[in-house]
Amino acid sequence: MTNIRLAISYSKGYEKNQLIQSQRYRQLFVKKKLSLKSRYKVLPQVVQQIKNTKDNISILEIEKEQLMNTRNKVVDGKGLSVLNQEISYHYKRLGELENFADSLRGEIKNLESDMFVLVDLGDSYLSTHQKIQLLGGGVKKAQEIIKSCLEREKTSPTETIPFMELVMHHTEYQWNKQRERDWVDCEIWEMPVFEACMNETIRRMHDYKQETGRCFMTEFMEDHAKANDKKVVQKQTEYGMVMTFEEDINTKYERDGKIIILNTAVNSKA
Repeated sequence: MTNIRLAISYSKGYEKNQLIQSQRYRQLFVKKKLSLKSRYKVLPQVVQQIKNTKDNISILEIEKEQLMNTRNKVVDGKGLSVLNQEISYHYKRLGELENFADSLRGEIKNLESDMFVLVDLGDSYLSTHQKIQLLGGGVKKAQEIIKSCLEREKTSPTETIPFMELVMHHTEYQWNKQRERDWVDCEIWEMPVFEACMNETIRRMHDYKQETGRCFMTEFMEDHAKANDKKVVQKQTEYGMVMTFEEDINTKYERDGKIIILNTAVNSKA
């Protein structure tokens, strides 16, 4: 496989001030990444504790109901008092855990927004080699991703690749851990940069639709179609209504009455 030339920092002719800014950027990036990673780890544990506490409350409530419904109507006052104290303790604990979980979610949301902005700014501060280092993925797999992206964009193999492209194409994924090569099967805390950028992208798309009444992806496809003299159309398929380019209908779909079916034979040949 042809090696992709990595734009190392010294080849970019950085001046001293630029090197200092790059170093500060990398320090901030690592700090945000580690903060995200730790919170992604903790939140599921807190959620599980909330579930366990709710289960304990349910069991105690059942025991209390059984104690109150004794046949001889003689209630064990001491036992009831103990149960009430336990229930009260667990409700207090539940409130603390739920507040902690809400606080974590708020921190994660802010960190995800910060990380998205950092990745977006990364092209001004980092070489391709530095981007790969910060993500922590393997260089070999990163080179495969870079080659694929550059070939798709039909640009020179010596040009740099946007940081966001490397993030969204799973450069951060630890491919060398004998995992599946066709899909990502790790915990979200193992890919904190990708998770942050993906979640923030979804939020921004949702906010854009709420503010404008327009779907971000629809506008993206329309802009792409306009730039390439294409036309975006809506078609009913066996998967429901889809947006596609008009010229793709004849090459990728087959018509069955009013329903357009994905032509799997064509796709398999491709």
